[in-house]
Amino acid sequence: MPVITYDVRLAGDPMALVATFAHELAHYLCSTFHGEPPGGKEMDEPATDLTAVFIGFGVFLANSAFTFQQYSSATRTGWRARTQGYLPELQLLNAMAIFCSLSGAPWRDALPHLDAHLRPLLKRLVKELDGWTELLAPLRVGS
Repeated sequence: MPVITYDVRLAGDPMALVATFAHELAHYLCSTFHGEPPGGKEMDEPATDLTAVFIGFGVFLANSAFTFQQYSSATRTGWRARTQGYLPELQLLNAMAIFCSLSGAPWRDALPHLDAHLRPLLKRLVKELDGWTELLAPLRVGS
């Protein structure tokens, strides 16, 4: 039976926690595939992130891929940046756009749930995919 582990500090960040669970679930799914991912064994983790996007968790991964925030304590004030996962925001959004195109999932449904700075990027990527209709056609669900 698979065991999913996580950092308990993520309990205070539900977006990152769900992204972690999705990534770990994707690890389990990828373990059922025969052979290595495209690009070889060193691409296991990025392929796992892509799998998590393609099982419907792209918003969680994109929103938690990079966070930048101000913090303060009794003695310190500053800025903190954190990355999570193996793919950057733009690659995750591109995977989301492709996922929506292939599955027929309405990409606009993701917009209200994406961080504000990611929304225009997803819109641009979806628009760019409009020119790839023939290339993507054989990969579409039900083709």
